[in-house]
This record gives sequence, structure tokens and C-alpha cells, in this order.
Amino acid sequence: RNSNRGRGFGYVQVATTLGDALDRLDGAHLEGRALRWERSIRSRPAIAACIAINKRLTNQREDVLALWADRGHEFNAVNFATAIYQLGKRGRRELGRTAAYRRLLSEATARFATDEGFGARELGNMAWGAAKLDVDTSVRRDLYAAIAVAAGPKIDDFDAQALSNTAWAHASTGIPSPELMGKIAARVTAKVDGLSPQNLGNVVWAYAQMKLPAPALFAAIAKAAVKHVDRFIPMNLALTAWAYGTAGEAAPELFAALERAALVKLPEFNEHGIANLVFGFAAAGAATPALFEPLAARLEKERNQLAPRNVSQVSWAWATAGIPAPALFERLADLTARCLKTFKSRDLSDVAWSFATANEATPALFARIAAEAAAPNMRNYLEPRDLANLVWAFAAADIPAPDMFDAVAAVAREKINRFGARDLSTLAWAFAKDRDARVGLFETVADALPDVAGDLDASSKAQLDEVERYLRVALPQS
Repeated sequence: RNSNRGRGFGYVQVATTLGDALDRLDGAHLEGRALRWERSIRSRPAIAACIAINKRLTNQREDVLALWADRGHEFNAVNFATAIYQLGKRGRRELGRTAAYRRLLSEATARFATDEGFGARELGNMAWGAAKLDVDTSVRRDLYAAIAVAAGPKIDDFDAQALSNTAWAHASTGIPSPELMGKIAARVTAKVDGLSPQNLGNVVWAYAQMKLPAPALFAAIAKAAVKHVDRFIPMNLALTAWAYGTAGEAAPELFAALERAALVKLPEFNEHGIANLVFGFAAAGAATPALFEPLAARLEKERNQLAPRNVSQVSWAWATAGIPAPALFERLADLTARCLKTFKSRDLSDVAWSFATANEATPALFARIAAEAAAPNMRNYLEPRDLANLVWAFAAADIPAPDMFDAVAAVAREKINRFGARDLSTLAWAFAKDRDARVGLFETVADALPDVAGDLDASSKAQLDEVERYLRVALPQS
């Protein structure tokens, strides 16, 4: 138990009287762990066959799906869990799109009704393995529903790895299971000191990713992380910072500890880790020049290509933190221009907003962003926040982009019912600041405002006041 070595499973043949005694021990607790004992209805030859199958499943040279096709009728719960886990571990995501893999998951789901051998470890491994491959959402959702039902009564049997695997899997696939996630949060909170740095990071990442409120969980993990931060590798530091920033969980002591540890391990960070780290610090309002300046110097010299999402995170972090970094923004502008076609709509709008906010916008870069945003294949994917931030960035930077404003106006009018209060006020302010006397757009915004009036904050009201003053001059008859 304390060796950190893998645990297996075992079958034992016992006398009837001893079996009765073990039945009474099932569910009893020993040193904080629940004992689990089940009578097997399988014959000794069948049990031996399942053990032999499991040995083959864990052989990296074995074709798991071929073995499943040949001997799947002999699989027990442990075999199903091992097969799904091993396929996920091998990382060939395309296998999830095969008919054989879909049948494996469907049969595993059906087996829950007749086989009670799915223990905590098996459930966690199945959830993790199924999340690692590309598979039809409905097939995976059915499996996760069965896992959630089976896991609930056994949650006290879950060790740190099973808890982490299960939480991570649900967040990675976007399949909600609020009741199970609530039980995982309570279990992790109770045994937080037993979690490794990777477990801690994966769990808070999962709850932040799924936007699940869990204040007690975040408080407990923050306390544990501060205590063990010296054991965190860069990936753990970055993931934890990102999670707390994204979840909006105030943890000043945690961020102070993360900063100290990150500065010591700075040479070990890769670009993806730096992007997640600075995003978390900026989102939490915990960014400091002491951390951001050496990170900027590191990124300025880094020759590796940043992914579009990382460019977006880094530029947003420095703009939000308000820490000057002109050389860094120059490099980010070059990276953006070179891979603009690969940007998603949210990353495109965030980069434009960031450059405008940091006063680093250039006509050359913004001309390329405008052309990309106005393209039909991009503008159809722009969400209300993206539309509002894009036009805000160009208006704030005082860079004209008439074609992009035309495209945004058309899409915004189609999606106006999905706009929130902040998005509406930002959209209207940008068109007013751009001196765009578009009667139809302003009328559409005016019609939508009463539905969100209660959500308008002071900043949004100030923007709308500016819009009204502009309209009184530009469109006095409107």
C-alpha cells in the first residue's frame, strides 16, 4: 500500500466457514481503508483464463482489439478495465473511431448490469482510458453514466490516482456528472495530504475546466500545495496556477508559493507551461514584475514556435497584468502573423484585445487580423464575446477596418439574442468610437438591452453613456 508500486487483484479459494467470516468483513475499515471481499461465481479454470488474458493485455506487443475480438466473451470486469486503460495508454487516438473499440466500450457498459467486479481502480482506469481516444460521444457518455452509478457507493475505496483519473477524464471529455464530481470533491478534500503534486494539479484543473464550484476542495488543495510546493515540477506549478486563476479562487499564499517555486525552476519550463502559468497569475490578479519580467526575457529568446492558444494566453496575461514587455509583443506579433490561419476565433479576438490593451497594436498586424476575421470561414464561428472584443480592439487602437466592421455587424445582428450585457455595451461602444453611424445595428442593440439591463455594471453603463452622446450628434433623428 505504501510502496507506490502497482496493486493487482487476487482470487483465493477458501473453506465455506472462512468464506462466511470474510463476508462479514466486507465493507469493514482497516487503517482508514475499506476492505472489499466478493465471492466469485466463476470456476477456477475461468478465473485462471481471466488472469492469463490480463497478462496478455498488459503486454505492449499484444493487439488489444484483436484479443478482444477473439476472447472478449471470456472478459471479466478487470479485463475490460485493463483493455480500455491499455488502449488509452498507448496513445493511438484513431483507434477510438474503429467499430471494434466502440463495441468494446458498449459491451463494458452492458457488463455493469451483471458483473459487480468493477472496483474503484477499474472504474478510474476505464474513465481515464476512454478519455484518451477519439470515440463517439454517445458511446462514451453511456459508459461514464454506468461508471458514475457504480462509483458512488464505492467512493471511499478510491485512492488518490483513481480520484484524479476519474475527475480528469470527465473534464477532458466535457461529460458532466455533478453528483459523482461532488463525491470526488468531498473525498479529495478529506484525504488531500495523500495526493501527489500531479494528482493535486489534475483535480483542480478538472473542476476549473468544468466550471464546477468547489470552494472547500480548492481551499484544501491550496493548503496542501503550499506545504509541498518544493516537490512540484513545472507542469504541476503551471496547471495549478491556471486552475486557480480560471476558477477565480483567491489564494494569495498559494500564488506566493507558486511564484517562489517557479523562479527556482524557470529554466525547466517549456513554452506551454509558461503560457498556462502566466495566464493563471494574471487571471488571479497575482502577476508581479519579479515573475513576469524574467519570463518575458525567456520567451523573447525562445526559438520554438508557440501554439496559437499559447500566443493568446501569453499576450492576454501581459496585457491584463499591465506589465510592459515591448520586445515580447514584437515577437508575439511575428508569431501571430506567421500562423494566423491556424487561430481559432477566441484566440484571434483575444490577441487583438491584448495588443490593443497593451498599446502594442500595429496597422500591419491588425490589417491581417481584420482580413482573417472578415473571412466567411472565420466569422461564422465568432461568438458574441469574440465579436465585441474584436471591434473594441480596433476602435481602441484607432485602426480602421471597414470590411471587418461590416462582417461583425451582420453576424452580431444574427446572434444578438446571445449577447450578454457586457458584450452589448462593448459592441455599441466600438461602433460609436469608430464613428460608424449604423442605424440598424444600434437599434438592434437597443432592442436587446432591456433583457440584460439588470446585469449592466458601472463600466458597461459608462460605455453606453458614451454611445448615447455620440448618437445624439451623429444620428439626431434616430
